[in-house]
Amino acid sequence: MKKILGNERGVTLGLTIIVFAVLVIFVTFLSGFMVSENKMSLQHKRKTQTYYVARSGAVAVEKAILDMDDEMVKKLNEELDAAPEKTIKVDNLDFEGKEAEVHLKRIGNELHIESKGTLEGVDDTVTMVLKLEEEEEEKVIPQSIVSPLDMSIYIEKDLKITDKNSHKHIHGKIIAPNAASITGITGSNPIREDGRNYPSLDTEKMKTLKSSIFKKNNSKNMTGTITTSTVFTEQNVLLNNSFTIDTTSGDVNIVVDQLKIEGKESLTIKGTNKVRIFVEKELTIKENIEINPGGKSNQLEIYYYGDQKLNLPNGDKNTTINANFYIQKADIQIGKLSTGLIYAPTSKVDLSDNSAAGEIYGIVAKTLDIGGKTDIRNAKDGALSKEFLLGVSGEGGETDGSINSTLQYKKGYFK
Repeated sequence: MKKILGNERGVTLGLTIIVFAVLVIFVTFLSGFMVSENKMSLQHKRKTQTYYVARSGAVAVEKAILDMDDEMVKKLNEELDAAPEKTIKVDNLDFEGKEAEVHLKRIGNELHIESKGTLEGVDDTVTMVLKLEEEEEEKVIPQSIVSPLDMSIYIEKDLKITDKNSHKHIHGKIIAPNAASITGITGSNPIREDGRNYPSLDTEKMKTLKSSIFKKNNSKNMTGTITTSTVFTEQNVLLNNSFTIDTTSGDVNIVVDQLKIEGKESLTIKGTNKVRIFVEKELTIKENIEINPGGKSNQLEIYYYGDQKLNLPNGDKNTTINANFYIQKADIQIGKLSTGLIYAPTSKVDLSDNSAAGEIYGIVAKTLDIGGKTDIRNAKDGALSKEFLLGVSGEGGETDGSINSTLQYKKGYFK
């Protein structure tokens, strides 16, 4: 009996060990399976995220290209044709901390937007194809033709000369509508005429340009050298050191929300092409600065769209500014200063407190107060850039029967 019972206990122990071993193997397998499933699920989630990041990058670049005008499309194609393998890299685009790396490649009349999204070692790439087409349309005569700058001063509403000798420093014609009020002039009378048209700046044209610029810079300071058109993404940007804009490869456009310029040797231009700086909200220029020293004012255009009054500092404070200023609506206070054109057709320009000599090449303003010894000379040839003015694009005009050909990329599709 004891022997039988002992055998039964041995069998039971053996079965227990076998069952336990099977359970251990099952649990180990189940754990491994769950870990593997979790990894696959996480991998799939990341793959999905990177796909949509890549897709978003392609869609964003497509929108910027579709917003380009004919000249911008031609310039993009020229850059692609000159690039190795007709491919250029767009700066990485950020989507809530996830980046898309975008390349543009020209193949015949097609533009391939290759966008790669990457997240924690997982990436996915999509390709969107846009076709280039040439459109023919009837040429439109613009509704508003900008008048030439063939004078020293054009005043829309009020001109006041507070110093009896100031008119001696106006070296060209003063032109004003018949309804304008002019006081303080001695000697020859101003030329009175109607029909002059000097439109203000067009905000939408500036925004269209901004959306077409691929280069983004998130720095709070303008430093070093840039060679291509750039949008500064920080709200406030400071220019207080040596900043060089190299135009050797072509015109350079810079768009910034708020800009403060201070410090000696602030901005220099290399090359002979044009520089345009667009300030959307606030522009502050301090004394003791050099902007484009030794350069031509027609090479640097500063566009200002904000409401805050613009103070151009006194040149007695070691200040040099060689630029043409285009002002949408803000009033302007000018000290003794040598610069180029002041184009502000809807603004008040105040030159009443500048007892020392300065030099300005043409003023277009709504109202103008003059005092002191600032020489106001005729605007230089080519000073008035019409590209970003309101109402000169041809919209709403009449056709003259001729044909205008334009190049445009059409809405793309994912390959």
